[in-house]
Amino acid sequence: VGYLNQMALTDALRRDGMSTPVEVFENSVINGHHRVLAALDAGVPVKFVQLTREQIASEHPELL
Repeated sequence: VGYLNQMALTDALRRDGMSTPVEVFENSVINGHHRVLAALDAGVPVKFVQLTREQIASEHPELL
């Protein structure tokens, strides 16, 4: 993500909050790295969802 896109994401999160949670598995961010940074910059709470091993196997098998 380029700088301008990241700034646009930060502005959107500041305005609308975080609607799509960041996906986490075993304390690692699987999906949503840029949203975490933008939320921290915007000062909004980060929403996380903990994925199960079964979800990882189904949605991100390359990680196992």
